[in-house]
Amino acid sequence: MFLGVGQFFIGLFILPVNSENREGAVGFVSLLFPGILPLGLIKVDEETGRAVRDQNGLCIPCKPGKYEEESKNAQNIISFCDTGEPGEFVGKIVRNHPVRDFHGYADRSATEKKLLRDVFRPGDLYFRSGDILVMDEQGWLYFRDRTGDTFRWKGENVSTAEVEAIISNNVQLADVVVYGVRVRTKNGTKAN
Repeated sequence: MFLGVGQFFIGLFILPVNSENREGAVGFVSLLFPGILPLGLIKVDEETGRAVRDQNGLCIPCKPGKYEEESKNAQNIISFCDTGEPGEFVGKIVRNHPVRDFHGYADRSATEKKLLRDVFRPGDLYFRSGDILVMDEQGWLYFRDRTGDTFRWKGENVSTAEVEAIISNNVQLADVVVYGVRVRTKNGTKAN
């Protein structure tokens, strides 16, 4: 799940081992000792991708949900934690720390897009993974979507992950990959 340099940074904070064989989980974060793994899920605006902030200017953490063995939502997509609030996965950057520091990318503007300030306390600095996850009441994390993995088609935002899940469930395939491509005769913004 964590492929790029930035994603490797976040991967250092998450326990990618599913030792309890929790079906559907992509990782685990201790809720009992949050300081050990300084990360979290924050609410983001679905339209703009910006972090949702409270009256003090800090990010709003997502509430965990309840694990369910297997359920199907309205689109018939199998899910294991539908009740948790989806949010972007962020990890704290600690300057000069051997594994929590983030020096950035060669492209300064790309680095700035990945940094988020004043997340849980004034002055703190977090790395934005771009992954939309939900967490259950025990700290297990479940993948929902990836920011930036959407495209516009006929005026609608389309999630590649949602299309993948629908195809996978309907055609009974274990792995499906969907990505948006530019169609020269369509601009994606209006119904043609």
